[in-house]
Amino acid sequence: MNFDNPKNEKYRLFIIDVTGKVVMEINEIYGNIVEIDGSNLSAGVYLFELTCDQCVWAGKEGEKLFRGRFVVE
Repeated sequence: MNFDNPKNEKYRLFIIDVTGKVVMEINEIYGNIVEIDGSNLSAGVYLFELTCDQCVWAGKEGEKLFRGRFVVE
């Protein structure tokens, strides 16, 4: 997954199954690319949340949150 992180701020990634359970968490992501090893995930639809608690966004410090979904076949 690629995302915009020009200041190399610290992000966290949560992978969530359709029941709402967090099945994977990756902490301390400082770059703009994160690889997800889906070999331990069962087939199905998953949601992801990429968060940065202390990022500067539009001149203000605060939380950034990106959400999406993907399918494991």
